[in-house]
Amino acid sequence: MNDEQWDRVIDQIDAKFGIKDKGVEKVERTKTEWFIFEHPSGEIKIERVSRPIIIEEKRIYTKRPGTQAMVEPVYSDTEFSHRVNLYVREGDIWRPVDFKAGMSLF
Repeated sequence: MNDEQWDRVIDQIDAKFGIKDKGVEKVERTKTEWFIFEHPSGEIKIERVSRPIIIEEKRIYTKRPGTQAMVEPVYSDTEFSHRVNLYVREGDIWRPVDFKAGMSLF
């Protein structure tokens, strides 16, 4: 899901349900944007995890016997992979929604 599609989805959620809470978390190269809104089936959290893609693996060798080569990933500065997750609040925990198992919110 590219940036324009993500913004459109968030705008539609805000117009239909209203955004209750939102935030951004950054850990190393990973950025997670999340939004919480109230849905008729309960409180819902939608998040998008963005990471740069690995374009190359650089191998570093040594001449010492018994040692292994190190693999160092090279990340892209312009290309990212995005994953969208959806959670439903049950008490104090967020349970992931599994649409493949036939779970539905509507």
